[in-house]
Amino acid sequence: ATGAGFVAILKLVSVSAEVGIVAFSYLVLPPRTRIRWFVPMLLAIYPGLIATTAFWGQTDALFTLPLLIAFWLLQQDHPRWAWAVFALALLTKFQAVVAVPLLLVLTFRRYGWRTTLICLLLLGGIAALTLAPFVAISGLSSVLVPFTAAVDQFSAYTINALNVWYLANPNVWTMRPPLLFEYPPDTQILFAGLTAKLIGLSALAAYVGGLLILVWRRAEQRDEWLWLTASYFGFFLLPTQMHERYLYPAAVASLLAVAQDRRLWWVALPTFLAFSYNVIITTQAPFDWLGMNPLFLLGDVTVFMALLLIATF
Repeated sequence: ATGAGFVAILKLVSVSAEVGIVAFSYLVLPPRTRIRWFVPMLLAIYPGLIATTAFWGQTDALFTLPLLIAFWLLQQDHPRWAWAVFALALLTKFQAVVAVPLLLVLTFRRYGWRTTLICLLLLGGIAALTLAPFVAISGLSSVLVPFTAAVDQFSAYTINALNVWYLANPNVWTMRPPLLFEYPPDTQILFAGLTAKLIGLSALAAYVGGLLILVWRRAEQRDEWLWLTASYFGFFLLPTQMHERYLYPAAVASLLAVAQDRRLWWVALPTFLAFSYNVIITTQAPFDWLGMNPLFLLGDVTVFMALLLIATF
């Protein structure tokens, strides 16, 4: 096969998952409402999603689809099925681990410790059965490389993500993604013996802790899309070493959350714009959307988009 043909085959699975996300949104949104048509339409033409998957060839849609299905199943009071499907998301891409605390708290609060324990055993069993053939051939350490090597590959404030760490370093404001991975390193001490990496992780831990307290108190409210959006927004904005694509699940979930609270248009639409800009500027290739070149129309607004994402958060 030619190089182009091979790439097309690789992209086909991810694009199919993204189409599945569009279909999923139509199926789960309230019937006989305008939003049931409008949200899938936005997802179908979402420039950030298209640039990530069909244009760039990244695989974020592959874990986002089962992630969404898992939380919908939990919303429908099917916790065991939810954890079984979530196992597929976690096995597909390690970024699904961000949703584990949220899924754990909601399951425990709604269904008790027995069901939660069963769900955890189900998750472990599916993971073990799936990985067992690969472990038998390649060994456990080799099989776990996609998980163990998913962090600390590049010690940098940001790996193209327009988040708080991009704004925290004015030296990179004149640079355009893709940023230099080594500049600046997140291992440098900022103050009181704390590195940028440790500060970012501490901020994320504090944020997740506060979010989980809120979820604990409001667990009976079926706000899965809101909580999922909040989880991945925090993950994208607060730690160092973030890629631009890591906002993908929040970009999708924020649109689904509009069905629960119309005020979330003030989250979903700015994210639609800023996430798309962040991905497109990183691809370093001409990208046309609906016959237009978004970067040509918007110009150099990188700092503004970072501020927009933080304001949305």
